Amino acid sequence: MRLKYLFLLILLLSVKTLSAQKTAEKDTVETARKLSYEKKFKEAVYLLQQYEVKHPNDVNAVRLHAQILYWMREFDSALLLLNESLNKEYNLNVQLDYGRMLFELNRLDASKKVMEDYLVKQKDDVEALNTLGTIEYWQGEPTKAIAYFDKVLKQYPNNDWAFKYLKEIKEIKKPFIKLSGGYSSDTQPLSLSNLNVETGWYQSKYLAPKLILNGASFDANNTQRSFYSLQLENKFSLAASKLEIVIGGGLYKSPVVDTKGYTAIIEVKQKLSSNLVLTAHAKREPYFYTLSSLQKEVTYNQYGLALVFYKPNSWQGWVGYSNQQFMDQNNLPTYGAWFLFPSFKFNDFKLALGYSFAYSTANIDNFIVATPTTIGAGSTGNIAGVYDPYFTPKNQTENAALLSLLYKPKGIFSFSTNTRLGIYSFADRPYFYYNQGIGNQFTIKKDFSVEKFTPVEIIANTNFQLSNRSSLQISYIYMKTYFYNNNFAKLMLYFRL
Repeated sequence: MRLKYLFLLILLLSVKTLSAQKTAEKDTVETARKLSYEKKFKEAVYLLQQYEVKHPNDVNAVRLHAQILYWMREFDSALLLLNESLNKEYNLNVQLDYGRMLFELNRLDASKKVMEDYLVKQKDDVEALNTLGTIEYWQGEPTKAIAYFDKVLKQYPNNDWAFKYLKEIKEIKKPFIKLSGGYSSDTQPLSLSNLNVETGWYQSKYLAPKLILNGASFDANNTQRSFYSLQLENKFSLAASKLEIVIGGGLYKSPVVDTKGYTAIIEVKQKLSSNLVLTAHAKREPYFYTLSSLQKEVTYNQYGLALVFYKPNSWQGWVGYSNQQFMDQNNLPTYGAWFLFPSFKFNDFKLALGYSFAYSTANIDNFIVATPTTIGAGSTGNIAGVYDPYFTPKNQTENAALLSLLYKPKGIFSFSTNTRLGIYSFADRPYFYYNQGIGNQFTIKKDFSVEKFTPVEIIANTNFQLSNRSSLQISYIYMKTYFYNNNFAKLMLYFRL
């Protein structure tokens, strides 16, 4: 009898001990959860790691563990944990967590694959449908995105996520029109009035055409000349490769009498990371920036390469190279860089300061005597020169301070200005002089002297958001260069049909 009672006592104690162990183990997960809410992440992870040794298939522990690792920004470890759990024992909740985390980390292709597989088993899941709709939209497939969002709204007509993106997609698929007109005047003297019409129609990542019509009237020494151009472009957005390509071309009628030509453009933008972008371009354009370029046909090909760094409210920078190759085989390479310090805000203002550098020099100098000059014995006086047919700087070096200011109060109005002010800038300035040779013969010679100058550029934009589909921008640009000073005013109206 005593043995029987002893056996029953041991059995009762064992059951009680097992029950206490299970309660303690359950309390371990809850304790880890509470620690995570208190942001004691390392302590919580330690508890879960010890717990998972004995309970590797506890889904709740794995999900909590992965979430804490995500909060700790140990993203790869969190994803690995969820993936290993799925390989051991499939669970719908773990798969949804896995797809959600991939999406939040912008690993869109991987997230898409996980969510599509999940949707086979849970075909009406709202989060999976919304996630897939958003991915298709971001990857340039608006038609597929609309199909996913429609399925959500059939179940829940007031779903904010689906409603927001569906409205946005339908807006961007509507054609847009941009009308702009401006007036420019510089000290050569040369003035310009122009009217530009631009329209586009986004349909998919492979089809986003844009048509640009431009008309301009030049006034040089009281002589009127006209320019017209038509250009068609298309944008390809290859989201999987984080690549954008713009290809276009067109025709123009030059201000030079009876002269016609063509334009061409290729622009490539490759996203290297969330904050780093590599850009490259090649284009062919006519040149109309000097008085003589309105009398002689001037075209050039430009090639460029740049690296851009951008992080909101942090450092911003750009470093690049471009080369203008003119029809006479003259090259004008330019090297440049700029950066902005992290911006700081006060009230409705956002201010950033920075520095820029640029260096350019042409292979061949185009500075010539402005008017025929009679040369005689004892010739004296200034000899005026002019760039013909285009500007060719020589060892032009610019160092400048940058200021970027944004004023954006609540409402439809905003104002921004970007200013570049030269600090230490100089160039080799060409000049002509009379030279007395053998036998008292005078000739005209050209030489260069280093001259300091103060480049200034002020770009001011005032924007009015008239409605969800329309906006108005008023712009003013002042530019002081080594060559001339320029004032430019512009008005632009943008709206979707």
